[in-house]
Formats: sequence, C-alpha cells, structure tokens
Amino acid sequence: MNSFGDKMKALFYGPGWAPGKPRTGLLSDIPPVDIHAPIERYDCEISFWESFYVMLHSFIIAMGFYIITDHPLVRNSPLNAMIIMFMYYLH
Repeated sequence: MNSFGDKMKALFYGPGWAPGKPRTGLLSDIPPVDIHAPIERYDCEISFWESFYVMLHSFIIAMGFYIITDHPLVRNSPLNAMIIMFMYYLH
C-alpha cells in the first residue's frame, strides 16, 4: 500500500481487501470451518469481591447521575445536556 488511495480503501473497504482484490475481498481467502469441532465458549468467572466492586460502582454512578440531573438548579438549565453527556463520558 504505497498510495494514499490504497490506504483510504483499506480503511473503508471490507476487512478482506488488499490491493488487486475486489472491494469485499475474495471468498477463497476465508479459512474452512470444521462444523464438527466443539464450540469453545467464553466463560469468565469472577470472585465475589470483583462482582461486588462492579455493582457498587454502578450504583454510585447511577445515584450520582440521578442526583445531578434531578437537582432543581440543573433540571431546567441549558447545561443539562452537557452534564448528562459528561456523566456518560465518565462512565
């Protein structure tokens, strides 16, 4: 990929694209799938303390969001949308 056009094509065309290939790549590049192979499932186990930590912080964020957006000085303020966006950014 020497040209600027090829770099833009790599960004906007399909994931199988390379110079000299069609926009969506070639079907022959896709590896065969063994349909009889067992499916590997992702099973993440976390401890009680990690689960508690996530729930506690989610609760704090939810309560902080509710308190800030329901405050009488903020409720009808034009800055309400900015505060909401900032809270989403923090979360």
